[in-house]
Amino acid sequence: MDESRQTKDLHARAMVQLKRAIAEEMGVWETVKTHGWGILSAKDCGRIGGKMASHLSPNMLYKLATAEGAVDTDLESES
Repeated sequence: MDESRQTKDLHARAMVQLKRAIAEEMGVWETVKTHGWGILSAKDCGRIGGKMASHLSPNMLYKLATAEGAVDTDLESES
């Protein structure tokens, strides 16, 4: 795998982890886990996106993506 592909994979894993962490923080993760991301209102999706944007930094992306258990692959395709 080339370096740019590895970087893209790293970013994707970090984004999935961050989105899940924010959904857990907001108390909507169990709903998402049961029914998928499409069940959330536009308002909740906007809140998650806004919180993601405020949390992002290159250093944080790396830490999130390399943390143990960083990705739940079953839900990655739903994002």
